[in-house]
This record gives sequence, C-alpha cells and structure tokens, in this order.
Amino acid sequence: MTALPALDAAQQREQERLHATAQAYRGALRYRLGQYDLATELLEASLHAFQDRNDTQGIAFCLTYLGDIYCIRGDYDNAQQLLERA
Repeated sequence: MTALPALDAAQQREQERLHATAQAYRGALRYRLGQYDLATELLEASLHAFQDRNDTQGIAFCLTYLGDIYCIRGDYDNAQQLLERA
C-alpha cells in the first residue's frame, strides 16, 4: 500500500509540469498574436512553475520569449538580462 502515495505524488508532479508547459505554450501563442501583456503574464507564471521544478528547458523557453517581449518594448537592458539567463 505504500506505493500508492508515491504514485499519487508522481502523478501530481506530472500534472503540474503539463500545466506549466501548456501555460508556456499559451504565452508563446499570445506573443505571436502580439498580445504581449497576456503573453508576459502567462510566461512569468510558467517560469515560476518551471523554476520550482528546476526544469531548465522550460526556464529557457520562458526566458527567451520574455526577453523578446522586453526587446520589442524597447527595454533592452532587461531583455539582455533575460536572454543571457536563457
């Protein structure tokens, strides 16, 4: 019976990862549609979820899009910092 809580925990972690990934892709879509405020909100939320899990690929994905958004907005210093972190 001890395997069930471990399985439940693993399934919960996978659900959280999938949610963060879906949210990141929604942010990328909003970026492509030019909806930068919504894209930023979605990507930042995803970034925090990926950071909590040490998901380096997810972190890089979010930072790249966020860096591009800052660049488009003319905030080159923050864009550079984000893109260097990616």
